[in-house]
Amino acid sequence: MKIYLILLIPFIFLNCNNSNEKPDIPIIKKDSEPVNQSKDSTIKEKNTVKKSNKSSSVTNKTQTEYPDWLNTINEQINDESGQYGESKITNYTKLNDSLSYAIYEFNDGVCSKQTLDTYLNKKEVDHIEISVGCDQDLSIPEYEWKEYELIKSKIIKLKAYREYVHDSLIDANGYMKDRYDFLEAETKTDSVITLYEIQVNGEINKHNKNQY
Repeated sequence: MKIYLILLIPFIFLNCNNSNEKPDIPIIKKDSEPVNQSKDSTIKEKNTVKKSNKSSSVTNKTQTEYPDWLNTINEQINDESGQYGESKITNYTKLNDSLSYAIYEFNDGVCSKQTLDTYLNKKEVDHIEISVGCDQDLSIPEYEWKEYELIKSKIIKLKAYREYVHDSLIDANGYMKDRYDFLEAETKTDSVITLYEIQVNGEINKHNKNQY
């Protein structure tokens, strides 16, 4: 009996040690997963950059740009006007290969005016004032302004307005009488419509308004 017990004790001890050992668990997949995720994120970042670059290029293509020669003319206008105001191009239309027109807006801080200039082979031919709007002096008994509308590519409709008070509210010097101002007074408004047409040679002539 003693011999058997001596032989069994080492066997039991060995089994206990083996049961305490942790089995080998493959961790290759766990280690490889983060690597794959980083690759995926890198690919996503590259795709995002490509998409953003593509959208920015489309935006640049859709921006309106005026011809260089026209921008040069506008710069010359600003150089000549100096500190008295600022000119900017608000519209440019090419009627054919040689004829075109541009609309300039000039603002001097008191009045905003727009002119339409025609060009034949990039050389100015004619121009016309198409709109005027100024700050109003309420001591003056009348106010005038002008608006325009492009009926067709070559037809411009001008509408000039004159708003005024009754003569009984005007003093001997031509101003509003004391205790009266233009905004509170009763006024009347007259308007005159004139049509102009751009000719093939670039000149701007009056048009028969009966057709419109």
